[in-house]
Amino acid sequence: MNQLTIPRMHGLGNTMLLVDADRLAGHDVAMVARRWCALAEVDALMLHDRSPRMSIRNADGSDAELCGNGLRCLARLGVDEGWYASPVRIQSPAGTHEALVDEHGAVRVSLPAPRFGSRVVRAYPSALQGQDTEDDACITLEVDGHRLDLHLVSTGNPHAVIPCGDAAALEVIELIGPVLETHPAFPGGINVHLAYVADRERIQLRSWERGVGPTRACATGATAAMAAMVRIDLVDDRVEVEMPGGVLQVQWEEDDSTIWNTGPAEYMDPVAVELGEDTRCDDAADLD
Repeated sequence: MNQLTIPRMHGLGNTMLLVDADRLAGHDVAMVARRWCALAEVDALMLHDRSPRMSIRNADGSDAELCGNGLRCLARLGVDEGWYASPVRIQSPAGTHEALVDEHGAVRVSLPAPRFGSRVVRAYPSALQGQDTEDDACITLEVDGHRLDLHLVSTGNPHAVIPCGDAAALEVIELIGPVLETHPAFPGGINVHLAYVADRERIQLRSWERGVGPTRACATGATAAMAAMVRIDLVDDRVEVEMPGGVLQVQWEEDDSTIWNTGPAEYMDPVAVELGEDTRCDDAADLD
């Protein structure tokens, strides 16, 4: 039995283990992610190397294309450990991201420009009964007599953003999140967000993350919410997104090529774990 001590961090309460990919070579990464995330009570496992590259496994062992909070955590860990120099360019399955770590531990990272529509989130709108597809970027769904506008956005991973008329409505995320995540219209799953626009510079957000459940923050979801609300002219191109874990600053560059997130990346107590023979397999841990 191999005993390891793994760094544990969080970005606005979105928790993760940061694991050197070489340590999991020859092991079933999905099984390890499920076991270690449950043990450490975290949302995800992040594999990384010194290139730097990263990949993400959700708490249920499934893959994720991107984790914005994870990018910030890896950037800070790498700079603090001397692996990287700030600014650093980190490769993920969703592309290349620039990260700048300041002296207070806050990190600014770049995310891909948002894309809209059912195709980019790999959705099948025909599977949604009662939909209105006049605009493919927004599907209107009737649920128990309530109209839900699902704004479909990719910020490197797939999101459905649902505007709410008041802040109290955000609390139903644990009811609607699992229904949409596993809906036949989204065969690959989808991240679900309820968004309340408080004013043109502030959004309140609740998130249900694919493969995880409710989380205290979702940076790619905050980015998707901002982009969706910019698109329908409810907010400006620089906003604060308030989530249960805290506030993320989101800025959309004028050339439309990049969205920037700025927020904290904090250390938690490291976790002692075991890597057993029962997780061995023929395939090595893969960051691609």
